[in-house]
Amino acid sequence: MPPIGYIDVGGNRNNNSSSGSNDSNIHLVPTPLEYFLGSFAPTILSLLFSLPWLFLDVMAKRMEPFYKLSSSQGARASESLCVSYHTMLPETWQAFLLLFRKDWVVSLTSFLVTLSQILTMLSSDAVQIGVIGDDCRANVQCYGALAVSLGPARALEIIMGVMILFTIVLAALLWKRQSRLQSEPFSLAGVAILANDPLTLRRIQEQVYQPDEQPGNEWVASWEDDTRYRIMTFRNEDGTLRNGLIQDTRERSTTSLPSFDTKGTQAIRPRAEYEPTKRSNPIVWETIVLLLFVVGILTITIWYYLNDDQVDPFERFLSGQGFGVRFLFTGVGIVINGLWEKLFLRITMLLPYVNMSGSTPAQAQDSVLFKPSSSPISALFSKSTYRHFSLGLVTLNSNLALVLTIALTNVPFSNQRAMLDFLACIFLSWGILGVMILSLLVLLAVVHAPELPLPPDSIATKLFFLSAGPTIPRLFGPFSMLNTEDRDKAITNSDAGWAKYRFGWLRYWDQEMVHLKGQVTSVQVSNGTLEEKAMTLGIEFEECIMR
Repeated sequence: MPPIGYIDVGGNRNNNSSSGSNDSNIHLVPTPLEYFLGSFAPTILSLLFSLPWLFLDVMAKRMEPFYKLSSSQGARASESLCVSYHTMLPETWQAFLLLFRKDWVVSLTSFLVTLSQILTMLSSDAVQIGVIGDDCRANVQCYGALAVSLGPARALEIIMGVMILFTIVLAALLWKRQSRLQSEPFSLAGVAILANDPLTLRRIQEQVYQPDEQPGNEWVASWEDDTRYRIMTFRNEDGTLRNGLIQDTRERSTTSLPSFDTKGTQAIRPRAEYEPTKRSNPIVWETIVLLLFVVGILTITIWYYLNDDQVDPFERFLSGQGFGVRFLFTGVGIVINGLWEKLFLRITMLLPYVNMSGSTPAQAQDSVLFKPSSSPISALFSKSTYRHFSLGLVTLNSNLALVLTIALTNVPFSNQRAMLDFLACIFLSWGILGVMILSLLVLLAVVHAPELPLPPDSIATKLFFLSAGPTIPRLFGPFSMLNTEDRDKAITNSDAGWAKYRFGWLRYWDQEMVHLKGQVTSVQVSNGTLEEKAMTLGIEFEECIMR
């Protein structure tokens, strides 16, 4: 609860004490503009400043494997194809872990995100409405004024100086880098068009997933050798140019996959039986952690509003005039925002597989052509956000988390605050926290995704799922030299665009696939002979599924 004496919107002192108190006035000196500059502007501006760094960090982590593969010397699979940057760890821990792995670029971007978040927390205390008086807690001649706190301001100067230095180093590292990609590689289609080299494709197809086993790090360990991979433009055996991933060895084949037209008339149509995968909630732990944290913050703010014990140490701390209170509450908002951001990235990563493993097959735009947004703000302008309930719900809450950070910064009351400002911020915080709690409970109930042996954000895992059968790599290959817009149009107008897609366990009745894929059994067929069939986990066209 606010202290006994406080400022109302008219600048008059209100006294809620039943025992009486000093009748002196508290004067609200700042103008409305100065009040806005001291209460809201620092947090708003610093949050806007942090958004480009978050975007840069996400894009750097998505593109880093492709930049390594595009270098003249290529990269080992453990450094590129099998790398996964998705984690629920804070950016600070990620930065140090990546630094030890010598991933200089993504380590720097993680450090820059961390520094921008610290800058946001400090800004709320660096510029604020300060009070002038010897005993402001007792409400004796306290005057409000727009003020700059010297300590936090100096810290801001140091942080911005370090960020400038890190940005210069980052620019130097990226100066001569180039990507040999012709189109965006974040959608499944963007990865499928890279599977043009038979040696690389066979290496991927030989990896085995068993239905009752979780390969974990063993599958990644199977790639631990000195073989290097590159993304480059090369000529196919019929002389056509292709852009793709090649296994860069001295003994590599000089030929590539046969050419197929964009209508897929020559494409192999294997026979495959389909079994859906087990489905569960893959974000259950992330959701529970965020739910408990949000409930805890809501409980604290309600207790603070209702508590009238001015002797309580925690109450005195929250209503204090010194450094630390606004810093703490801004930090709480940043933590909530960061957790929602990671949940958003997780949902966008899994969404194509959720769509393809449902009761009905998925359209191309909801599966292979789905492009994950890089931030919740950019997702607001994507049509896909409004077609999928879970993605739309997470996007909404991720953006509300930014507003919550601004509101939480102004929840701690002080003598220079207007009562209307305090009430507006605390009620707004309760409303947003309530929406978040309901949303998290809904996500726990409605999100069901296929159980994947490995996170599907690494290139190798995506290629494995896409190369379950021979159809997708060969049908998508001819689009590898097109830019993103032309590629999507060509795919949409081809068999790949009209087709529907399934993700699950596939059993192929095809001799070529028998020798490439995992579990092989003997099956009695109608003519009394035995025919082998192979089993694997992957993506296939609906028309290739046997009924």
